[in-house]
Amino acid sequence: MDDGYNIKNLEKMIIEKSCKIGLLENEIREQTLEIEKLKKILHELVYEKLEIKPTDEKVTKLNEIYTRLLRREIDVGGLLNFYPKIKNNEMSFDELEEHIRNSNEFIVTEKSPTSKTEFNYYSPDMKN
Repeated sequence: MDDGYNIKNLEKMIIEKSCKIGLLENEIREQTLEIEKLKKILHELVYEKLEIKPTDEKVTKLNEIYTRLLRREIDVGGLLNFYPKIKNNEMSFDELEEHIRNSNEFIVTEKSPTSKTEFNYYSPDMKN
């Protein structure tokens, strides 16, 4: 009888924990969607405030530099900081690259693996 009782308790616990996991995953999805909406609003506000057109070549070049050096697109903070300087010729693209290369983010990014087969991934057939 004890084995049946323990199995029933285990089944009940598994169901409860699985439900909890599902609820938490749904909350995370909802929060992720909300974060994405807020990011989009911020992005639109910055474009409006700085009067950036979608075809602006300076933004394209800024994004290319960020993508090449930091492996990500330029964020709102980067646009707010660097776009006016580039637009007003207070900073050149070469100076921007130098600034990024001296940043902590660049140093960390350079040390980070670029693929899942380097230091951050175990293949499925490996045992931990």
